[in-house]
Amino acid sequence: MTNKPRKLLLGGFACAAFLALSVPAMAIPVNGSATWTGVLTLTNTGVLSFCPPVTPTQTPCPPVSAGAPGWNVPGSGTADLAPYGSDPNGGTITTLSQATNPVGVTLATPTLFMTFAPAPGVGDISFYMQTVFAGVGGIANCGAPSAPGQTCTPPGSSVTFLNAAGGNASATISAQGFARHASDAPGFAAASPLQYIFTAQFNKPFQGVLADFNSSGSFTSTYSATATATATDSGTSVPEPATWLLLGSGVAVLAALRRKKAV
Repeated sequence: MTNKPRKLLLGGFACAAFLALSVPAMAIPVNGSATWTGVLTLTNTGVLSFCPPVTPTQTPCPPVSAGAPGWNVPGSGTADLAPYGSDPNGGTITTLSQATNPVGVTLATPTLFMTFAPAPGVGDISFYMQTVFAGVGGIANCGAPSAPGQTCTPPGSSVTFLNAAGGNASATISAQGFARHASDAPGFAAASPLQYIFTAQFNKPFQGVLADFNSSGSFTSTYSATATATATDSGTSVPEPATWLLLGSGVAVLAALRRKKAV
Protein backbone atom coordinates (compact mmCIF):
# COMPACT_ATOMS: atom_id res chain seq x y z
CA MET A 1 0.00 0.00 0.00
CA THR A 2 1.39 3.40 -1.00
CA ASN A 3 1.72 6.28 1.41
CA LYS A 4 -1.19 8.30 -0.02
CA PRO A 5 -3.81 5.52 0.11
CA ARG A 6 -2.66 4.70 3.65
CA LYS A 7 -3.18 8.33 4.67
CA LEU A 8 -6.57 8.39 3.00
CA LEU A 9 -7.57 5.17 4.78
CA LEU A 10 -6.42 6.44 8.17
CA GLY A 11 -8.14 9.73 7.55
CA GLY A 12 -11.35 7.92 6.63
CA PHE A 13 -11.20 5.94 9.87
CA ALA A 14 -10.65 9.16 11.84
CA CYS A 15 -13.57 10.86 10.12
CA ALA A 16 -15.82 7.85 10.74
CA ALA A 17 -14.87 7.92 14.41
CA PHE A 18 -15.70 11.61 14.64
CA LEU A 19 -19.05 11.05 12.94
CA ALA A 20 -19.86 8.10 15.19
CA LEU A 21 -19.15 10.21 18.26
CA SER A 22 -21.21 13.03 16.82
CA VAL A 23 -24.51 11.10 16.69
CA PRO A 24 -26.86 12.97 19.03
CA ALA A 25 -27.90 11.20 22.22
CA MET A 26 -31.48 10.11 21.64
CA ALA A 27 -33.98 10.58 24.42
CA ILE A 28 -35.83 7.43 25.40
CA PRO A 29 -39.49 7.83 24.34
CA VAL A 30 -42.33 7.12 26.73
CA ASN A 31 -45.56 5.41 25.66
CA GLY A 32 -48.53 4.20 27.65
CA SER A 33 -51.03 5.31 30.24
CA ALA A 34 -51.39 5.27 34.00
CA THR A 35 -54.64 5.48 35.95
CA TRP A 36 -55.14 6.13 39.62
CA THR A 37 -57.69 7.30 42.17
CA GLY A 38 -57.53 9.56 45.20
CA VAL A 39 -59.08 12.57 46.88
CA LEU A 40 -58.71 16.16 45.71
CA THR A 41 -59.54 19.46 47.38
CA LEU A 42 -60.18 22.63 45.39
CA THR A 43 -60.25 25.97 47.23
CA ASN A 44 -61.67 29.34 46.25
CA THR A 45 -58.10 30.67 46.31
CA GLY A 46 -57.20 28.51 43.31
CA VAL A 47 -55.33 25.74 45.15
CA LEU A 48 -55.77 22.14 43.97
CA SER A 49 -54.48 19.57 46.45
CA PHE A 50 -54.41 15.80 45.91
CA CYS A 51 -54.75 13.44 48.86
CA PRO A 52 -56.04 9.87 49.36
CA PRO A 53 -58.76 8.79 51.79
CA VAL A 54 -57.38 8.53 55.31
CA THR A 55 -57.22 5.01 56.78
CA PRO A 56 -55.83 3.92 60.16
CA THR A 57 -52.46 3.29 58.49
CA GLN A 58 -52.25 6.61 56.61
CA THR A 59 -51.14 10.01 57.78
CA PRO A 60 -53.83 12.66 57.27
CA CYS A 61 -53.19 15.17 54.50
CA PRO A 62 -51.47 18.38 55.54
CA PRO A 63 -53.48 21.62 55.43
CA VAL A 64 -53.97 22.80 51.86
CA SER A 65 -52.27 26.08 52.71
CA ALA A 66 -49.07 24.17 53.51
CA GLY A 67 -48.69 23.25 49.85
CA ALA A 68 -47.30 19.80 50.69
CA PRO A 69 -47.68 17.08 48.04
CA GLY A 70 -50.36 14.44 48.27
CA TRP A 71 -49.86 10.71 48.02
CA ASN A 72 -51.28 8.31 45.49
CA VAL A 73 -51.25 4.68 44.53
CA PRO A 74 -51.91 4.24 40.79
CA GLY A 75 -54.48 1.64 39.85
CA SER A 76 -53.10 0.37 36.56
CA GLY A 77 -50.64 1.14 33.79
CA THR A 78 -49.89 0.11 30.22
CA ALA A 79 -46.78 -0.12 28.00
CA ASP A 80 -43.86 1.89 29.46
CA LEU A 81 -46.04 2.99 32.37
CA ALA A 82 -47.15 -0.52 33.36
CA PRO A 83 -44.79 -0.71 36.38
CA TYR A 84 -46.25 2.51 37.77
CA GLY A 85 -49.70 1.02 37.82
CA SER A 86 -48.64 -1.75 40.19
CA ASP A 87 -46.09 0.19 42.26
CA PRO A 88 -47.05 -0.63 45.88
CA ASN A 89 -45.14 2.40 47.16
CA GLY A 90 -47.29 4.88 45.26
CA GLY A 91 -45.81 8.32 44.83
CA THR A 92 -46.27 12.02 45.28
CA ILE A 93 -48.46 14.51 43.43
CA THR A 94 -47.55 18.18 43.64
CA THR A 95 -50.17 20.64 44.85
CA LEU A 96 -51.12 23.08 42.09
CA SER A 97 -52.15 26.70 42.48
CA GLN A 98 -53.04 29.74 40.42
CA ALA A 99 -49.69 31.21 41.41
CA THR A 100 -47.58 28.31 40.11
CA ASN A 101 -49.89 26.87 37.41
CA PRO A 102 -52.31 29.59 36.25
CA VAL A 103 -55.36 28.21 34.45
CA GLY A 104 -55.00 28.41 30.67
CA VAL A 105 -51.33 29.46 30.77
CA THR A 106 -48.62 27.33 29.11
CA LEU A 107 -45.56 27.32 31.36
CA ALA A 108 -42.14 27.83 29.80
CA THR A 109 -40.72 25.60 32.55
CA PRO A 110 -43.16 22.76 33.34
CA THR A 111 -43.88 21.82 36.95
CA LEU A 112 -42.61 18.47 38.22
CA PHE A 113 -46.02 16.99 38.98
CA MET A 114 -45.77 13.27 39.77
CA THR A 115 -42.91 11.16 41.07
CA PHE A 116 -42.89 7.59 42.29
CA ALA A 117 -41.10 5.92 45.17
CA PRO A 118 -38.27 3.58 44.08
CA ALA A 119 -39.41 -0.02 43.74
CA PRO A 120 -38.26 -3.12 41.85
CA GLY A 121 -39.24 -2.89 38.20
CA VAL A 122 -40.10 0.81 38.37
CA GLY A 123 -38.04 3.08 36.14
CA ASP A 124 -37.13 6.74 36.34
CA ILE A 125 -40.07 8.30 34.49
CA SER A 126 -41.46 11.54 35.91
CA PHE A 127 -44.63 13.42 34.95
CA TYR A 128 -44.59 17.17 34.41
CA MET A 129 -47.48 19.63 34.23
CA GLN A 130 -47.31 22.40 31.63
CA THR A 131 -50.88 23.63 31.04
CA VAL A 132 -54.01 23.33 33.18
CA PHE A 133 -56.77 24.05 30.66
CA ALA A 134 -59.67 26.36 31.39
CA GLY A 135 -63.02 24.64 31.78
CA VAL A 136 -65.41 24.66 28.83
CA GLY A 137 -68.81 24.58 30.56
CA GLY A 138 -69.63 28.28 30.32
CA ILE A 139 -71.54 30.23 32.98
CA ALA A 140 -75.08 30.27 31.53
CA ASN A 141 -76.34 27.33 33.61
CA CYS A 142 -74.26 27.79 36.74
CA GLY A 143 -77.13 29.44 38.64
CA ALA A 144 -80.06 27.91 36.75
CA PRO A 145 -82.41 25.29 38.23
CA SER A 146 -80.75 21.91 37.87
CA ALA A 147 -81.46 19.71 34.87
CA PRO A 148 -79.66 16.80 33.18
CA GLY A 149 -77.16 17.78 30.51
CA GLN A 150 -76.32 21.19 31.96
CA THR A 151 -72.67 22.28 32.08
CA CYS A 152 -70.96 24.97 34.11
CA THR A 153 -67.50 26.46 34.52
CA PRO A 154 -67.14 29.17 37.19
CA PRO A 155 -65.22 32.20 35.83
CA GLY A 156 -61.48 31.57 35.65
CA SER A 157 -61.85 27.93 36.71
CA SER A 158 -60.33 24.77 35.27
CA VAL A 159 -63.39 22.71 36.24
CA THR A 160 -66.12 21.66 33.81
CA PHE A 161 -69.23 20.56 35.73
CA LEU A 162 -71.84 18.32 34.08
CA ASN A 163 -75.25 17.35 35.44
CA ALA A 164 -76.07 13.73 34.72
CA ALA A 165 -79.38 11.91 34.90
CA GLY A 166 -80.55 10.89 38.35
CA GLY A 167 -79.49 14.09 40.10
CA ASN A 168 -75.75 13.37 40.06
CA ALA A 169 -72.95 15.53 38.68
CA SER A 170 -69.33 15.23 37.59
CA ALA A 171 -66.43 17.64 37.47
CA THR A 172 -63.61 17.28 34.95
CA ILE A 173 -60.19 18.95 34.81
CA SER A 174 -57.98 18.56 31.74
CA ALA A 175 -54.28 19.32 31.47
CA GLN A 176 -51.19 18.55 29.45
CA GLY A 177 -47.50 18.13 30.17
CA PHE A 178 -44.61 15.78 29.54
CA ALA A 179 -43.29 12.39 30.55
CA ARG A 180 -39.53 12.04 30.58
CA HIS A 181 -36.76 9.91 32.00
CA ALA A 182 -34.75 11.54 34.75
CA SER A 183 -31.64 10.09 33.07
CA ASP A 184 -32.33 12.06 29.86
CA ALA A 185 -30.52 15.33 29.21
CA PRO A 186 -32.13 18.36 30.86
CA GLY A 187 -34.94 20.03 28.97
CA PHE A 188 -38.20 18.99 27.34
CA ALA A 189 -37.51 19.24 23.60
CA ALA A 190 -37.42 15.44 23.35
CA ALA A 191 -39.87 14.60 26.14
CA SER A 192 -43.06 12.67 25.34
CA PRO A 193 -46.32 14.69 25.41
CA LEU A 194 -48.62 13.74 28.27
CA GLN A 195 -52.37 14.31 28.53
CA TYR A 196 -54.17 14.34 31.90
CA ILE A 197 -57.87 13.89 32.71
CA PHE A 198 -59.17 14.20 36.30
CA THR A 199 -62.82 13.36 37.00
CA ALA A 200 -64.76 13.70 40.27
CA GLN A 201 -68.27 12.40 40.92
CA PHE A 202 -70.96 13.95 43.15
CA ASN A 203 -74.28 12.60 44.43
CA LYS A 204 -75.99 15.96 43.82
CA PRO A 205 -76.33 18.42 40.91
CA PHE A 206 -73.44 20.82 40.46
CA GLN A 207 -75.65 23.68 41.70
CA GLY A 208 -75.55 22.03 45.13
CA VAL A 209 -71.79 21.49 44.87
CA LEU A 210 -71.29 25.17 44.02
CA ALA A 211 -73.52 26.23 46.92
CA ASP A 212 -71.40 24.16 49.32
CA PHE A 213 -68.23 25.53 47.73
CA ASN A 214 -69.40 29.14 48.12
CA SER A 215 -70.33 28.64 51.75
CA SER A 216 -67.23 26.76 52.87
CA GLY A 217 -64.62 28.09 50.40
CA SER A 218 -63.64 24.64 49.10
CA PHE A 219 -64.89 21.23 48.07
CA THR A 220 -63.32 17.81 48.57
CA SER A 221 -64.12 14.77 46.48
CA THR A 222 -62.78 11.42 45.39
CA TYR A 223 -61.48 11.42 41.83
CA SER A 224 -60.15 9.14 39.13
CA ALA A 225 -57.39 10.19 36.76
CA THR A 226 -55.68 9.03 33.59
CA ALA A 227 -52.35 10.21 32.18
CA THR A 228 -51.51 9.13 28.62
CA ALA A 229 -48.01 9.54 27.17
CA THR A 230 -47.32 9.45 23.43
CA ALA A 231 -43.75 9.09 22.18
CA THR A 232 -42.48 11.73 19.78
CA ASP A 233 -39.28 12.28 17.83
CA SER A 234 -39.65 16.04 18.05
CA GLY A 235 -36.36 17.58 19.10
CA THR A 236 -34.52 14.29 19.53
CA SER A 237 -32.15 14.79 16.61
CA VAL A 238 -30.94 18.31 17.36
CA PRO A 239 -27.18 18.04 18.04
CA GLU A 240 -25.70 19.61 21.16
CA PRO A 241 -22.86 22.17 20.80
CA ALA A 242 -20.28 19.45 21.42
CA THR A 243 -21.83 17.43 18.60
CA TRP A 244 -21.40 20.31 16.17
CA LEU A 245 -17.75 20.55 17.22
CA LEU A 246 -17.16 16.87 16.45
CA LEU A 247 -18.95 17.13 13.12
CA GLY A 248 -16.82 20.15 12.26
CA SER A 249 -13.68 18.23 13.15
CA GLY A 250 -14.66 15.39 10.81
CA VAL A 251 -15.28 17.81 7.93
CA ALA A 252 -11.92 19.46 8.61
CA VAL A 253 -10.15 16.09 8.33
CA LEU A 254 -11.79 15.43 4.95
CA ALA A 255 -10.89 18.91 3.71
CA ALA A 256 -7.23 18.49 4.76
CA LEU A 257 -6.94 15.11 3.02
CA ARG A 258 -8.41 16.53 -0.19
CA ARG A 259 -5.90 19.41 -0.13
CA LYS A 260 -2.99 16.96 0.34
CA LYS A 261 -4.22 14.79 -2.51
CA ALA A 262 -4.42 17.82 -4.78
CA VAL A 263 -0.77 18.80 -4.06
